[in-house]
Parts: sequence; C-alpha cells; structure tokens
Amino acid sequence: HKNDVLDEHCATIGRDASEIRRSWQFYLKSPEEVSGVRQRIEPYLAIGIDHVCIGMPLGYHPWLIEQLANDVKPLFG
Repeated sequence: HKNDVLDEHCATIGRDASEIRRSWQFYLKSPEEVSGVRQRIEPYLAIGIDHVCIGMPLGYHPWLIEQLANDVKPLFG
C-alpha cells in the first residue's frame, strides 16, 4: 500500500518513482533466527523493496555473518 502511495505522490509532482530506494530493516534477536532470514526477506523483495538492513543479535557469533551472507546473496545476485 505504501509503495502505491509513494508512486502516486511522485506522479503528482512529476518525479520518477524508480529513482527512490525502497528499504526495510529488521533485527535478529538471536543467532538461531538466521535460518529463516531468506524467507523473511523474499516477500519484501516481491513488493519492490531493493535495500534490506539486518540488525545482528548481541554477542559474538563467528559463523553468523558467513551463514547469513550465503543465505541471502542469491536474492540480491
């Protein structure tokens, strides 16, 4: 819905809506949530989101970034 509203406002003022980056941010509360990240992101990509920020859980988890990158990289290839 908000994408449609933004597109309408852009049309009203003559701005190209495709010039606007559309983003979404979420946080992982625990390292275990990394296994479902791809499924969380896919619906947002389907509606036009082109930038995703992922907040990491507290603490040091040496494997977390690598697993996350491997899981989501194909979505942004």
